[in-house]
Amino acid sequence: MTANSPDREQMRRIRYAMAQIVSVRLERSGVRGVLADALSDDMRLGRVDFAALGLNSVDWMGLASEVEDAFEIELPDAALLDGAHRSVAGWSEHVHQLIRPQTALRIEPEHGIDTDACGRKDDPCE
Repeated sequence: MTANSPDREQMRRIRYAMAQIVSVRLERSGVRGVLADALSDDMRLGRVDFAALGLNSVDWMGLASEVEDAFEIELPDAALLDGAHRSVAGWSEHVHQLIRPQTALRIEPEHGIDTDACGRKDDPCE
């Protein structure tokens, strides 16, 4: 992947959308102050197991359901069971492998997130 490749840009968008979903779930679970920008941009924080961030197995299941609905994919069992995969970065990598490269990413409005994770509403994610 080159520095500005479409594939790299798609991964950045997936990671940010994933970070938004996780940030909202953390807030709902009483974990405050973990911002989507930090989860997306800080490579170390993005690899932290959801358990270490304060989420339990019930939270992971709910989070997995939200992610699967948002990206229209099914996460593999390893994403839930293996702490090395159970993170913003890990789940983003799974999603990236499962969706078609040019698929527009949509996040459900109930999450309080822009409905077009690709950017502007007029940007069809070329």
